[in-house]
Amino acid sequence: MTVAINSYARDELLAYFVQNLGGTRRWENILTKIDTSQNVDIDLGSVKIPLPLKAMRPFVGSFLLGAAARRFLRPSLRQLTRQDISRIREAVGRTDLSERVFAEKVRDRCVEIEESHPPLGRWIRRQIALLEILIAPPPEMTPDTVRAAIGLRQGLFQATAVLPVTLTAALNLAEQIIHDALRAAALATCSVFGGECQVSANLMIPIKADRHLGPYPSHSSAAASHARAEGLWRSINVDRRLLVVGETKGAGHQGFWVPVASSPDGDELPGAPYAYHRMSPNAVFKDDLPPFAGFSEQICEKWRQYMKEHFSERLFVSIPLLVPDSARAGTGSMVAAVLNVNASPGMGDAWYRAYHEEWLDLAQGRVAQFAEIALYAFLVKAHAERALGQGGSIQIDTGSTLWDRLAIADMMMLPGAKQ
Repeated sequence: MTVAINSYARDELLAYFVQNLGGTRRWENILTKIDTSQNVDIDLGSVKIPLPLKAMRPFVGSFLLGAAARRFLRPSLRQLTRQDISRIREAVGRTDLSERVFAEKVRDRCVEIEESHPPLGRWIRRQIALLEILIAPPPEMTPDTVRAAIGLRQGLFQATAVLPVTLTAALNLAEQIIHDALRAAALATCSVFGGECQVSANLMIPIKADRHLGPYPSHSSAAASHARAEGLWRSINVDRRLLVVGETKGAGHQGFWVPVASSPDGDELPGAPYAYHRMSPNAVFKDDLPPFAGFSEQICEKWRQYMKEHFSERLFVSIPLLVPDSARAGTGSMVAAVLNVNASPGMGDAWYRAYHEEWLDLAQGRVAQFAEIALYAFLVKAHAERALGQGGSIQIDTGSTLWDRLAIADMMMLPGAKQ
């Protein structure tokens, strides 16, 4: 069985592509300049010879679609965007087709190429997913999803209102809201990338590394996740970490943490650290791992081993929750938390859309409200825990006092609250 080349191995992909698919550029350049919309006569002085270009149109059109597919698939360091599809359509002279029809026909040619060139299979499926934004854009959010957000906010208001009255009830209610909001976020992500599948989600918050002294919360599952993180990242010294503080029920990642680290060349660790630094979503596929550029081979190997032995899903998507940098308008954005969605889609529906910025942006917009609710619910839960003498070492540290504390807590007299 032929193994597909890793989609991040651009040099290897390009070498294969040039050797097997790079020999038609001259004909492409010639045929893109031929106007097959009308016949012409070749004037030889005493005689004119008709050249029936219209009869050539089906052949030329089909060839140009193949040329478009090869241009679209040619590996490069720059990730193509939706605008590149329009540019290629114009370059090969197929503006007679709508963008959607053009994308459909290019997809069909890409599938044909994949059948003949299995080593390019992963790369081709990755690229086809970009065409799908023109072919099958996701439907609008359903009314049920909108109502779910309303219900979760109502529950959040109740938890906040109960906080001055009974800490334990507020804590339990907030914890349930975290579970439900993250479940809703996971399903909203599914609606973008390819339908419902086995999925879970967790919420990471930024914290000061020197304040994270042990597992959170204090139970065996979190302690095991914490220990795995320590084994992975102990050698990386950073000021800030991203810590899993809430998850959908049974997910098994709570207590895990990652360092907010960059290499000397400015590369981030994949997943949540990338999302946090770049303020942009990032997907990691278990069978197509990105390189650990700039980090030691020892750390790289430990991460690969962790993904193989302890990450049971097929991929995860890290989505930052962007919030205003201050209460004043125009002061920019910052990351208050990172949502991780872990998924195991079927082989025929592998979420390749998550490779592309256009699809990731759609997902980020859909999950933001649920990630925000989960974050506020965690602030309620953390405040109740501190008042009860639980979890006191965990304190969110976004860098902005606007988002690091529960605003209502400043107005409450918690020592007199019932426990």
